[in-house]
Amino acid sequence: MGRIAIKNNIFYFCEEGGERVLLDCNDFLSNRSRVPLHSLQGSVTIPGILLDLIRQQEEYLMEYLLVDVLMVPYLMRSPLPVKVLEIGCMNGMMSYHIATLLGKFHRESKLCCVCDAIGNESGNDWVDRVAAVEEPPKLSLFVTDYDDIQLRDNHFDIVVINGFAYFDKPFDMIKEAKRLLKGGGMMLHYSHCHTLLQDSLRFEFPGSEEYILDSQSSVIMVQDKENVRLQRENGHWTEIAGECMAKAEQALENGMEKEEIRALVGELDRRIDDAIAGGEPELKLRLIRKKEQLLDRLFEASQ
Repeated sequence: MGRIAIKNNIFYFCEEGGERVLLDCNDFLSNRSRVPLHSLQGSVTIPGILLDLIRQQEEYLMEYLLVDVLMVPYLMRSPLPVKVLEIGCMNGMMSYHIATLLGKFHRESKLCCVCDAIGNESGNDWVDRVAAVEEPPKLSLFVTDYDDIQLRDNHFDIVVINGFAYFDKPFDMIKEAKRLLKGGGMMLHYSHCHTLLQDSLRFEFPGSEEYILDSQSSVIMVQDKENVRLQRENGHWTEIAGECMAKAEQALENGMEKEEIRALVGELDRRIDDAIAGGEPELKLRLIRKKEQLLDRLFEASQ
């Protein structure tokens, strides 16, 4: 059984076998977001956001805090908006936490929450919960069957499966979640008294990381690195990086819509990670320069 501990600005998951570092708030170089890890002026910081969420919520603190802390490193990697899908948003508590994080990191991020029932007799408290978010991202509520979610393939950066909801066909729902997740994306699954759902996720993603809170509750994290791994093994990732820089040059010369530029910056971020992992410092610097030029263009367009 485990719990979260905070020591010297580092969030740990403590369990019988030892400690696992979840989030190192002293690692300044890992933060590409617009929210600082520390501030001498008393402004909003990443540790401050997480601690505020603890203080605001009195129920299920450990479960929601664990999902928050696991999500933050992904949000730190991008200065741009992200798209998040929550499957099973009936009580709205998880939605509140996710919306608060996204709003603080980037107000243009999008949170799509999926449920299979709504109305006065459904027990759906989503609207009341998210209405309390002070700086919300772009929010939407989608009512559909969990095993047949009519949304676009490979669309979401993060998919959160909220195990407080009941899923008639857990394995089919996980297949849907996998279909909706982008390559290189992240899936988080919080389970409470739903062993079939846990087993289905373990079967589909045998390399996932699991954080056991107690005999009934756990959080499972899946990071989709398969696409990047295959690109490296097949020797194509440098070609893809070159194509990405060519697209960036075209965007700088001929112009693109803001959304297209944002997507291209996200692609450059992934290629930068490839260059670091592949030991190509010169290529990494070229990619970073293109990314910075695009960000400057976005800033000019917003003035």
